[in-house]
Amino acid sequence: QQHAILEARSTWWRGPAADLLGDNSNRVSGDELSRRMAANAGMLAAARPHIDGLAALLARVPHVVYLTDRDGIVLHAAGSTPHAAAVAASLPGLDRSRRTATPSAAGIVLTTGRPAATLAPEGFLDHSHGSVYQAAPVRDAHGALAGVIELAASVPDSSPDRLMLIAALADSIRRELEHQEVVRSAESLRASAGVAAFMAHEMLGPLSILHAGLAVLAGEDLGDRPRQLVERCKRQAETMKQSVEDIRALAATARPALAPVPLAELLEELLDSLGPANRRRLAADVVGPGRPDVVPSHRGLLRIALRNLLRNALEAVPETGAVGIRTDTHGAQVRITVWDEGPGIPAERRASLFEESFTTKEGGSGIGLVLVKTVVEDALDGSVSFEPNQPCGCRFHIDLPGPSNPGR
Repeated sequence: QQHAILEARSTWWRGPAADLLGDNSNRVSGDELSRRMAANAGMLAAARPHIDGLAALLARVPHVVYLTDRDGIVLHAAGSTPHAAAVAASLPGLDRSRRTATPSAAGIVLTTGRPAATLAPEGFLDHSHGSVYQAAPVRDAHGALAGVIELAASVPDSSPDRLMLIAALADSIRRELEHQEVVRSAESLRASAGVAAFMAHEMLGPLSILHAGLAVLAGEDLGDRPRQLVERCKRQAETMKQSVEDIRALAATARPALAPVPLAELLEELLDSLGPANRRRLAADVVGPGRPDVVPSHRGLLRIALRNLLRNALEAVPETGAVGIRTDTHGAQVRITVWDEGPGIPAERRASLFEESFTTKEGGSGIGLVLVKTVVEDALDGSVSFEPNQPCGCRFHIDLPGPSNPGR
């Protein structure tokens, strides 16, 4: 496997370098090293303080600590003594994946993905006693192998415990990389939210005018066919307006302050907004002994999430089908369940239920469940889950921290 790695990279070898390891090792060119350091800037930034700190910790005896990329090329090195520091300064650009007279610990890690240690009869720290190389994998935020941390010491100065230390160091770097990924994702989401909010603002005005104009036309004395066309356009304009408002809400879910929300009052508002016909179809079960009266939440955002679930349920079932909403306590949480007896969601599609592309409606945008998940989980400290309803249909649960467990 190591031989295959070397063959695949043969195009960028500069050729044999100084005999630093006593085995005619290779190193990359200065330009190639600069490119690799730039490509691994995040890992370098996370690893440097740990590597330099470990070298300082081991200052009583000669050690060299270094970081390689996923190809085994040394990106950064530090030494614990003046002699070790001089050796470390010569290491960046060196390939540590190569199989030498004895297998390289870094090469074994790159091949197996597991910590490894090797013993060499000679080494760059102590030619008389030989050297021990101990290495551990560094993984990125997604768990992929990103590089290797390796510690070199002469045999008398080595310790098996150092391999555990190197593995812990690699895990600390992984956590730093995960944090970097979270920060990048948050910045990307903020930028996307800004664009979404701007587009929603620009579209909402014209749609409101269009909707109002169609409402005026609907009141005129028109023939049956023009009236049907106007009513159809009015419904489409209302749908578009609602979608734009949802996008704007999605862009604005920046963890608002939470306050007690009376559930019965909120449900009454929702039922009124859905219209008389839909209100008659809904089975509401939110008031009674043992039922939660209030939930710490944001009234407007919770209303948006529930409205989307109810709207989906009402659209999923025929006019005679059953749709309902229920509140319960669920451990220390308040659970709000929206259910229907529609056709349900096929098992093979449930894994992508909360993705933007998911929709069961012809011409649907797929944003409804994404909006629900984003609002509930990112803004309201809650969670959203799905289970099939019995005997048919869907059940969506919104779980929110209860009054005794407000979360924030």
